[in-house]
Amino acid sequence: MKLRQLGAAGMLAGCWLLAPLAAVADEVDDVSASPFRLSEAPPELLAPADTAPTSTDDADTESYGALRTVPYDPSRFSADPHYGEDYDAEAQRVIYGGKSKIENSPRPLFEFGYPQYEAGPLPPARDWFGAKNLARPQFLVFGDWRSAIAANDAGDNRISQLATRLNLDFDLAVTSTERFHWSMRPLDRGGRFTRYQFSGQKKPDDDGFHSQLNGNLKTAFFEGDLAAMMAGFTGRDQHWDLPVTAGFVPFFVQNGIWMNDAMTGAAFTIPARNSAALNISNMDITVFGAGGIVASGALRNADGTLDDSAGQIVGTAIFAELLRGYLEAGYGYTRDTRHFAGGGDFGYHNLTLAFTRRYAGVLSNSVRAIVNFGQKPPPGAAHTADGYVLLVENSFVTAHELTLVPYLNLWFGEHHPQSLARAADAGGLLANTGINFQTDGLTGFPNLDASAQDTLGGALGIEYLFSLDRQVVAEFASVIPHGNDDGGKRPIRQSAFGLRYQQNLTKAWIMRTDFNYGLRSEGQPDFSGIRLEFRRKF
Repeated sequence: MKLRQLGAAGMLAGCWLLAPLAAVADEVDDVSASPFRLSEAPPELLAPADTAPTSTDDADTESYGALRTVPYDPSRFSADPHYGEDYDAEAQRVIYGGKSKIENSPRPLFEFGYPQYEAGPLPPARDWFGAKNLARPQFLVFGDWRSAIAANDAGDNRISQLATRLNLDFDLAVTSTERFHWSMRPLDRGGRFTRYQFSGQKKPDDDGFHSQLNGNLKTAFFEGDLAAMMAGFTGRDQHWDLPVTAGFVPFFVQNGIWMNDAMTGAAFTIPARNSAALNISNMDITVFGAGGIVASGALRNADGTLDDSAGQIVGTAIFAELLRGYLEAGYGYTRDTRHFAGGGDFGYHNLTLAFTRRYAGVLSNSVRAIVNFGQKPPPGAAHTADGYVLLVENSFVTAHELTLVPYLNLWFGEHHPQSLARAADAGGLLANTGINFQTDGLTGFPNLDASAQDTLGGALGIEYLFSLDRQVVAEFASVIPHGNDDGGKRPIRQSAFGLRYQQNLTKAWIMRTDFNYGLRSEGQPDFSGIRLEFRRKF
């Protein structure tokens, strides 16, 4: 299905689903008058009781529905304890993190129905889907707007530009477990962003301004709990849970390392399992399938770009808490729907296993492995998914464990390991290894080779978060090649030093700046980049 068709279908579905909201719209003059907000006690709570008190102890009390006055009896109260010090309310609040109400917090761009993050009792809900699955409709539009100015030198091209990106999310919550969600990025298309280019390679008639307006959807899906829906339909409580989702669904597994893509498909999860025999306190099992729109590094066009209409994926992901740590495992099969002369295709199997744990109170460690096998490409074509990558992520616990975090992340990659699914703008497989492997998804900020193909290396850095209101990161990273790939090309050695600083300017605005400088061997040009970004969250 084309994204444009998905967009039209999403809008039609949205209009249909908003019909219940429209039915109550005439009751709403403003947020404070919303039918979803409880402004006073229901009259039945204040109505006089029909029956007199039956307890002799309470015979002289007055009753009002569920409320009644109780006569004072001093014998039921003892003296207050003596604490030895004067009561300090501020000190008591600090015990719980010094939390207080956030004044003037940012609101969603648009909200209708039950307001987000409101205080007070929950209002009566609607029984449109049954008394066991009550509806409290809420429609929100939220997201962020990013703008950055950057001077990037990729080695063969220097560009200075101002670019902008808008992320819009639309969320229609129907019940406490069911919702429809869709998202758009109206200012970028195909990895190109609306921008003004100050310098760099331009055509003679290019005035520097490039508009990339885009009305296509980036995601559009439904998610809910089948058990909750069954309870509403049947009027009986269900003693099981089965979260489900379907549509143009974002899949994000192992912090985006194994899967980071939106695909047309469906998934369900068997949640909250446990096993005393295996020492598993909690385990989720997710089964998924996708086709139509699937981005896989194994499936490419002749020019090397991703062919997101050529694949189908089925698989499972398991998450378990055991051995005082966290285990993640998964299997997926990618089917290549294309046909090639001479037979063969680029379908393959993908396995992953990861374990995360803290050791001796000084080291937080994650070990991840991704293994690709079973690909049989057409005659004369090179493998696009084979081999493996081993990633070892380490952060060290300091005296300021929440704010001062040294880290050392390492990897070893053999042949052409691939994530099961990875969007073109999600970066490479090593995007989480360090800041020198990340682009910015906006200005084309240069970075080290993040493919992990026939390379090994690591990133050594330190992060400081001040009072959790600012961040500074300094990092050195290196990529070391080994072996030769099927095409006879050999990766080159690269190293880079990177700096990042960001802080919140207000409750809605964030400022971030990045700098890096990279060295390449074998006569290849070095690279560098510097950028300043402002982000408005709403």
